[in-house]
Amino acid sequence: MLHMRKFALFLSLCLVSVLALANDTRTVIIAVIDGARYSETFGDSTHQYIPHIWNTFRPQGVIYTGYRNEGTTETTPGHSSIVTGTWQYLPNDGSVRPTAPTIFEYYRKATGAPMSDGCVALGKEKLDVLAYGTHPEFGINYRAAVRYSTDDYNDQIAFQNVKIALQEDHPRLLIVNFPATDRAGHNGSWSGYLAGIRGADSLINEIWNFAQADPILGGKTTLIVTNDHGRHLTDYMNHGDGCEGCRHIMLLIAGPDTPVGQVDSALWRQIDIAPTIGMLLGFSTPYATGKVITSALDIPRYHLSTTVSGSGVVQRIPSDSMYWEGTKVILRAVPSLGSRFVQWTGALTGSNNPDSLVMEADKAVTAAFESLPEGTLELRASVSGEGTIEFKPPGPYYASGTIVTATAHPAAGFVLDSWSGAATGDSALVTVIVDANKILTATFRPMMINLLNLRPIGQGTTAVDPPGGAYPETTSVTITATPAPGWEFVGWTGSLNGTTNPSTIQMKASREVKARFRRTGDQVWSLEPVHDSYVRGSLYAGYNYGNDSSLCVLEGTSDANRRRSYLQFDLTGVTGSVTNAALLLHTRTNGLPDGVPARVVACQVTSDTWTEAAVNWRNVPAEGTALDSTMGMTGTGMYYAWDVKNFVVPEMAGDKVASFLLKDRPGLNKMVIFDSEESENGPVLEIETGGPDVVKGQTELPHEYRLEQNYPNPFNPSTGVRFQVPAVSDVKLGVYDILGREVAVLVNGRKAAGTYDVQFDASRLASGAYCYRLQAFPVLAGLPFVAARTMLLVR
Repeated sequence: MLHMRKFALFLSLCLVSVLALANDTRTVIIAVIDGARYSETFGDSTHQYIPHIWNTFRPQGVIYTGYRNEGTTETTPGHSSIVTGTWQYLPNDGSVRPTAPTIFEYYRKATGAPMSDGCVALGKEKLDVLAYGTHPEFGINYRAAVRYSTDDYNDQIAFQNVKIALQEDHPRLLIVNFPATDRAGHNGSWSGYLAGIRGADSLINEIWNFAQADPILGGKTTLIVTNDHGRHLTDYMNHGDGCEGCRHIMLLIAGPDTPVGQVDSALWRQIDIAPTIGMLLGFSTPYATGKVITSALDIPRYHLSTTVSGSGVVQRIPSDSMYWEGTKVILRAVPSLGSRFVQWTGALTGSNNPDSLVMEADKAVTAAFESLPEGTLELRASVSGEGTIEFKPPGPYYASGTIVTATAHPAAGFVLDSWSGAATGDSALVTVIVDANKILTATFRPMMINLLNLRPIGQGTTAVDPPGGAYPETTSVTITATPAPGWEFVGWTGSLNGTTNPSTIQMKASREVKARFRRTGDQVWSLEPVHDSYVRGSLYAGYNYGNDSSLCVLEGTSDANRRRSYLQFDLTGVTGSVTNAALLLHTRTNGLPDGVPARVVACQVTSDTWTEAAVNWRNVPAEGTALDSTMGMTGTGMYYAWDVKNFVVPEMAGDKVASFLLKDRPGLNKMVIFDSEESENGPVLEIETGGPDVVKGQTELPHEYRLEQNYPNPFNPSTGVRFQVPAVSDVKLGVYDILGREVAVLVNGRKAAGTYDVQFDASRLASGAYCYRLQAFPVLAGLPFVAARTMLLVR
């Protein structure tokens, strides 16, 4: 391996360490008032809802009026960004842990501290993911203790958990979530929302007083009060987008190492808290992307000056010119192409590269470089992200014309994204001809952890190998569908299509798969829409798109960016008891033009008077209840399905017309394009109904295929048909007019040996003669059977 690996090892040893800082802070408490808006905290001139924070803590520390959440404005991502120092775009349900190390992991790995030195006091159970992340260098061995709430959304229980932890464990790091404010907002209680803020303010004051009275914590505790997110300015009940109300939140820091009575209006962000805590407690946060909030620390700082002799530069980690007392600074001499490093002089001596020094005074360092000997060329390895490059033959210096093979080795938890410079592409191995001084860069990115969501339509189960719901992007997952007794597997929809079972899916992105099951012997009705169209808002509100070959879904932040699709199906030809119903749509090859997944929900439409020729944004039918759950669109050219049985059943008993609306989640601005009925892969409403009844009282199975004459005959409007099969067979029983056109399918599926009765309702047909034909194909062995008879419909 090249010196890049040595540098990476050196860097990790230096960064994951205890900084020699003479701070007074022993314990840091982060108190998060969940979902409080800035307009009710620092932005309220009376500060009536936060009297303790404003009147007691503000004079003892620094308040920040330009503090923001620039990531996802939801609970789990917001808290995760606070404790990792990186923006964490996670699901809000607590199903996925942070991808970067948390402050608890950094501290425990650097100090060898016990688990009880870190504490997550829960107000919401889903926040137990804050205890540790999935970074391969850290993880569960460095987790924090978790104190669970016996009642989610109860601030008092969260408060009691904090008191117990402080009294019993005296942790070095503690984060507590006060959830009542957010819960009241979502419930639409303005008074409850304000009471939640007041209550959290009071409990935080009690925590502070409790800590100050403790002989271990008193005078040695730093308190950080903040929010995970705010709320909409126009709608206090909700949050989750990029509006100012959701992003602008409060921050207060008070403690023994913090200046007093200060107001900082500069821009600071959630990801800046973790590195600031690291500086307070003397540990580094190498994977955090935030920066230290300098105004929160009252510690001496010193200047480091670096100069060069020859051609090259000096890199610093951390990259700054002023450093806190006790900070370890890593210096790396980087020669220009055609030069090489010789030695350090000044406050640093020798030829180790990289090397480090500790800032306890102002210092100056010089790096000396010299030109390469004539006839020698350099192929320099450069790495972005985490990984190494291996050269064969080893380098970096070569004679002109040397052919070098370069291999990329991603670090654990990373993958190669691409090469640049002397070679391009994304394969692990590339070849370079050294005919000039060159730089070869390998860019590595964190391996994505993607979710696999599996759901059935019908009765059956799915199993995955390897087990679990979250997978690294390089994982191949085998999915097996197992039908319930009396049911059969039909196929896959969503991110996996086809009928292969088991089937394998690559987890390059989050996937959503539905396994479809059908009751054995049921009849299948595949209906095309009689009307389908999308509508568009704003300037296009009067336009009609009924003849378009696509159905568009987009839920933007304004009417101009909104598109919704409507479909209508005629159910009058469907007979029997509905056992399953699925709405299937096909994403076009350009079905995700934004290049990102989107989630689409199918809703019922209560009015069926609309037509595709006339519908537009202004006259759309009213939206009804959502059906199934949202379906994640992650691929193009794929079929996706929604379980709509609970809507189809009452429509079958009513006007026999079913209308659907397809829409996206609000405010995401992600387009999805499906094929309409005017396209080759148009929408289908697939309804399954109970097949013919086996004749009761049978004591002996039939020995031959037989199709009997219908009874009654002539008939009006219905008649019965009996047939028998001697062995398991794939059976189709159809009705045809005198021109040979199929007018009804009475049976279409696999049947066990037996005698069957089926009813035929001809109320929609004209009087006349019709033919009914039985086709049976034995599953195991034997010749196909075909028979036909005539029936007469008389009005």
